[in-house]
Amino acid sequence: MFIPTQEAALPLPQDNKGLWRNRNFVLVLSGYTLSTFGNCFHSVALSLWILQTTGSARYMSAILLIYIFTQLAFGTMAGTVVDRMDRRKLMWMADSIRGVLVLGVALCIAIPDVPIAIVFALTALVSIGGLFQSPALHASIVNIVGVSKVQKAVGFINISDNTARISGLALGGAFVAMFGGSVAIIVDACAFFLSALLVLACTRFPSSHSTEQKEKQSFWQDMKSGLQYIWKDSFIRSLVFLAPVVNMFFVSSLMLIQVMAVKQWSANPMQFGLIEACIPTGYIIGAGVILLIDTRMKRRGLLICGSLIAMSPVLITLSLLTSAWPAIPLILLMGFLFSFCTMLSSIILRVKVSPELQGRVFSTLGSLSSVLPPVGIVAASFLADLKGPDIPLTGFGIALLLISVLILLFQRALRTFN
Repeated sequence: MFIPTQEAALPLPQDNKGLWRNRNFVLVLSGYTLSTFGNCFHSVALSLWILQTTGSARYMSAILLIYIFTQLAFGTMAGTVVDRMDRRKLMWMADSIRGVLVLGVALCIAIPDVPIAIVFALTALVSIGGLFQSPALHASIVNIVGVSKVQKAVGFINISDNTARISGLALGGAFVAMFGGSVAIIVDACAFFLSALLVLACTRFPSSHSTEQKEKQSFWQDMKSGLQYIWKDSFIRSLVFLAPVVNMFFVSSLMLIQVMAVKQWSANPMQFGLIEACIPTGYIIGAGVILLIDTRMKRRGLLICGSLIAMSPVLITLSLLTSAWPAIPLILLMGFLFSFCTMLSSIILRVKVSPELQGRVFSTLGSLSSVLPPVGIVAASFLADLKGPDIPLTGFGIALLLISVLILLFQRALRTFN
């Protein structure tokens, strides 16, 4: 059974062009940014429609469960398809199909008395489409830009992603109020169609696939070999599990901080708004630093470990505060440290994992990232109601410190990665 090794990822052709002169990268990044921006309009419109139509929080949680279920049920299979197909073709097909499905959601919202089950079914299909597009995009980056420019490319993708989400959510509510939910969702469909056209305008992505290797194994053998690769390689396994676990602690802590801001810090609207803005701002600053340093950055594995360890005292300090103003710079620092943990982990995966396996690796990463944060939020909510938000926040800080120290001590390959 063929299982590419870490070293198989290294001999990719280097792209000597500047990143912004790389036509494929610019087109793919533009399409990704547009679809992310449009999806925020969709999210706001769908949430408001469900609440206005049903008045039930259960139906809101059903949407979250749909995304979790589709990730768990189809994530690894979708990643295997990504590794067996032309990724450019898969990306524009997934965006086109999602555009059509989203138009169906807009139609359902516009027509009175449409059964909500139809909206849920269409939402599930849109989610499944994303399972193909997202791993195809992330697995293609190293082939599009070359190994030497992966760090810079990932930095720009993360900055574009956060900017699109912040602006999309900020404008989405106003757009829905002015034009209605169905029109806002049509904007998302148009964004998907534009993204598909931009990917179609790309030239064929460079490929490291071997026809002989692809013909050796069946689909199920490919899926099994991908899971075996992740499980047997302790270095890759630690990175695949690290990002979702850190994300779980991070998202759950944010929820607890919001509760503390209202119940214990008595934050006014301006302070609460600043708290909400600090996380994406800190993340973008961190991404900017990673972009600025680029190839001059050394000991990236140690930086990941150091950022994880540094987040622990920040969480514990936040749990001890009694007012909002001292918390704001610490929350900004949290976003900054979080960007180093997640972005550098993603960069290392792109460099160390064979491109032939990156679809399966990133789909597994996406599945774990969709499941663990909601679990953490449920646990944090239960503990906050039982003990107050400060005690579980302290517990999360201690747990994160223990995990960080264990990784630092026992994962030498990550600690010494340059």
